[in-house]
Amino acid sequence: MLTSLIMSVVLAIGLGLSVILIQQTKMMAGIGYSVKAFFAAESGIEKVLFYDHKKIPAEGKRGLCDICNQCLAEECQNCQTAGTDCLPTSCKNCTITFYTVFDGKRYDITAKVETIDTTSTTTIKSIGNYKEIKRAIETKY
Repeated sequence: MLTSLIMSVVLAIGLGLSVILIQQTKMMAGIGYSVKAFFAAESGIEKVLFYDHKKIPAEGKRGLCDICNQCLAEECQNCQTAGTDCLPTSCKNCTITFYTVFDGKRYDITAKVETIDTTSTTTIKSIGNYKEIKRAIETKY
């Protein structure tokens, strides 16, 4: 009787510890996935900034509103523009969306240019995704 009580307690402790260890292992894997998702989101921000500042079309003010024309179709998948002024020569009120998939990671981009009077604000939101884990970055300038 005493032996079976002791064995039951030891079994319960062993099972409890194994459950905790399995949960910790899953959490540690999730942290690694989280870092990859974060860096995927950062890659999206960097891509938009590169096209906005370094790929300016002839006679254009900025490259953001021309990103769907300049970015390769496989790099800017489902690239769409919407708004009242998405011309590369002015680019005052426009929303650009696209996504990119690479090495099992993905980022979804929404870039928005809003101009009120003479003040222009650009907001870039990038959502990185890796193995069901999502991390987002948003920047304004």
